[in-house]
Amino acid sequence: MKTVYLLRHAKSSWDDPYLDDHDRPLAPRGLKAAPIMGQVLAAFESPPTLAISSTAKRAFHTATIVANFFHDQNLPLEVKTDSRIYGASLQTLLEILYELPATLDTVLLVGHNPEMEGLISVLCTGRVEGDIRMPTAAVACLTFEIDAWDQIDSRSGTLNALVIPKLAKHLVKKTNNG
Repeated sequence: MKTVYLLRHAKSSWDDPYLDDHDRPLAPRGLKAAPIMGQVLAAFESPPTLAISSTAKRAFHTATIVANFFHDQNLPLEVKTDSRIYGASLQTLLEILYELPATLDTVLLVGHNPEMEGLISVLCTGRVEGDIRMPTAAVACLTFEIDAWDQIDSRSGTLNALVIPKLAKHLVKKTNNG
């Protein structure tokens, strides 16, 4: 079985209207949400061990914050970037998954919308347009009953969880307070 976690980057700042989209940083709200979503990812039965992030500043910073949380919990999470994720077609995102080694069972892709929503829809229903909505910093967990990543095809995934930051912060707070 293979597991793909999809994380939409945390909320980005629009303070500088002249800044190139690729270079936009995280907003204060994003800086608060990213570590909470790191807690969410670490709590899954099979947390990711590899994160592949878009090179966009806001996505890479989100991935780094999540990885720092993992490291604080003594959990391994290697972060790599792939420039193809920024502005990727669904086919390109699938190619990134197909290239993963069969020995890897879990991966985290950190990217953007509408691509994250589209990928979930294609992998679970075979349709590009779906009903899944991923606000910033949302995490989706998809599983596949396959042995190798290149066996993924449309409709082969099962969406096991979709966690949004508004709900996650209450879950994490409740868990931390008993």
